[in-house]
Amino acid sequence: MTILLAMSVMSIYACSSQQTPPEQATALATAPSLASLKNFVGKYPAEIKLWESPPLQGRLRALLGEHYQKFLVNMQVTGPLIADGNVAYVTGNKPHSGGSEAAIFLAEIESNRIHVWLMVNEIMTEYHEPGPRIKLPREVETMVNEMQPMKGAN
Repeated sequence: MTILLAMSVMSIYACSSQQTPPEQATALATAPSLASLKNFVGKYPAEIKLWESPPLQGRLRALLGEHYQKFLVNMQVTGPLIADGNVAYVTGNKPHSGGSEAAIFLAEIESNRIHVWLMVNEIMTEYHEPGPRIKLPREVETMVNEMQPMKGAN
């Protein structure tokens, strides 16, 4: 599934980044711990209602704002929650729209931060909580690189 998603998102044309506003940085300091995600490794988000339950629902809503619902749509077809060292992640896409509607969710457990890439209409936008960039697992790094704007694309 993840390989199919990676292959299907190679036609991305644009990318942008949005950092969490300073007022949300204060909320991050008191955000619920992400440590419980370790208990769900290997499970599918829909099976455990990962996006609709604490600790993620409130944090994703705060991070994504009006784009939260689009994130849920783009996470309808996913792989399981995967752990790679200190990072847990899920990749997904909207049914039948993997090349233009996709999402990547990452949680760095130790630093208690989340990071989301959301592709809508082949435009990738990055959302992340304050702090240094999360070290991407190799599989995610490959996918993100494939989602970057193609040189020479119109």
